[in-house]
Amino acid sequence: MASFFDRAMDAAKDLSGKAKATAVDNADKLDDAVDKAAGFIDRKTKGKYAKHVDKAQTAARKAVDKLQAEKRKADGHGMAGTVDPDPPVAQPDLALHDTPAPPSAVDPDPTVATPDPGAPESTVGPPLSAVDPDPTVARPDPGAPDTP
Repeated sequence: MASFFDRAMDAAKDLSGKAKATAVDNADKLDDAVDKAAGFIDRKTKGKYAKHVDKAQTAARKAVDKLQAEKRKADGHGMAGTVDPDPPVAQPDLALHDTPAPPSAVDPDPTVATPDPGAPESTVGPPLSAVDPDPTVARPDPGAPDTP
């Protein structure tokens, strides 16, 4: 027996599929509706948001074009010479690049300061090997002069 969530997901997928099919079957009507809505918004806002409206129109048209391309592909009727609106992007071959070692191999204990082999030695303060492993405990500085 399927859970409520599973049934809800199945219903959502079914509705989504029906909505996509309706959008593809009525692409011309959707295009007209988008144009009418854009004109209405432009008139009411006196063109103040024309750039945003144009961007929304373009996005709506691309969405319908993408759905139509998906339907053609699913039906096996891909048209020769058409451009895929979302072509697959080539992924870089990570094997060709140097990858950093995992943190455990780089620094086995990140709470202990270790010197950088390429850095010049510092003469200020205690050597790095003397760094206090528990900085929450107050300890006298071994390099500080004695105060009475």
